[in-house]
Parts: sequence; C-alpha cells; structure tokens
Amino acid sequence: MLTIKKILHSTALAAAISLAAASALPAAAAVTVGNNDSGNCYPFSCFPSDNGTTYQQIYSATAFSGITSFNQISFFGHSEYLGLPMDTASYRITFSTSSKAVNGLSGVGSENVGADSQLFSIVNVSGNMPSVLSFTGATFTYDPSLGNLLMQVDVLTPLPLGQYQSFFQADYTGTDTQRYYAYNGSPEGTVGNGALRTEFSNVSAVPEPETYALMIAGLALLGFAARRRKQKTA
Repeated sequence: MLTIKKILHSTALAAAISLAAASALPAAAAVTVGNNDSGNCYPFSCFPSDNGTTYQQIYSATAFSGITSFNQISFFGHSEYLGLPMDTASYRITFSTSSKAVNGLSGVGSENVGADSQLFSIVNVSGNMPSVLSFTGATFTYDPSLGNLLMQVDVLTPLPLGQYQSFFQADYTGTDTQRYYAYNGSPEGTVGNGALRTEFSNVSAVPEPETYALMIAGLALLGFAARRRKQKTA
C-alpha cells in the first residue's frame, strides 16, 4: 500500500514536472486578421458617443491555420490619430463560434452569436489612443473547422466625450472580417465593412502561488528521497 509520504511525493513530483513542462512550451504564434485600409472609431473610440450599445465582428476561419487558443486581443491605432482622446466607457467582450459567413452577418445581432459564447473580459477604456490597445481575458479556444469566429462588444457604462478624433486600423475589403453595430439597445443593427484589424495572441499565465508552493514541496521531497537512498546505499 502507498504511504502518505509516497502519495505526497508523487503529487508534488507531478506538479513540479507539469510546471516545468508548461514553462518549456513555446508561446503560440500571434494571428492578425484584417487589412489596414483606413480608420474606424467603432467600438472603442466614438461608439458610446453615438449611443451605440452592441458591436460585433466576424473573422473568417480561413485566417486561422488550425485550432487557436488566445487570451489577449490587440487593436492598432491609425497612425494619423495616435494620442487623441477615446470615449470613456466600460465594455463586455465575448467570443463565440458563429455559423454566419463573412458578408453574411444577420441584421439581428443575437442570430450571429454561437452556442459556445464565452465571456472574455470586462474592460475599461479612457484617455488617449495608444499605438496598440490590448485586452487580456479568459482563454478562448477556437476551432476554425466549426465555423467563423465572432467577437461581441457591449457598452456597459458609457461616459462619452462626443469627439471623433481617434481611429483604429480598419479593414474595408470585406474578405476576412465584417462588422455589425446597433444603437440604444435595439436588437436590430447595421451590417457593413470597416471592422478593426485584430491580433489574437496567447500570453503566458503567471503560475498561482499555490502552484509555486507545491513545486517547492515536490523539490524538497525529491531531495529528501535522494538523501535516503544515499544513506541506504552507504
């Protein structure tokens, strides 16, 4: 029968090995979807000023080489408008796998959302536009074989500036992405091009303190076991 010491030894050893293996994994390559054709201030610059409430972007599955896990998304400031103010607001960002096609979004926003809709993050935006605006949230694993990727952004607490001064890089080709937006809580909105160029990346997570403690305990037990073996041999 296994003794408590052996169980603790096995558990700590497994934790140490898992942490070491996770640390050794290469970071996933970032995926950027969309061209830089022109600028757009929806949804993070002037959308609340227009009483916007729901914004969606769909991304073509063909832009992804395979199953992709990401916990960070980034948007890029248009070079002519960097350092100018954005609307101040809180936003809820969710992702899902959509059955809708690029250039095939429904004018009813709820019809575009997939069954696997997952909260990514609730974020606050204010101040002047940076060169790159990044948000980190819960990891979403996307399988392009199941459909296109849909991002939904809901305005929660708007404190708009009413200024149209800052714009993000946007894609107007309608090839890899398309957008939908609705005002004043309406379920129906407008569909068109001009969706934001977006980068999806996977930022390495910092291990929890409990994980570090378990790893240290595992290493200590490994040292103790090695000393016992040495004493027995002697």
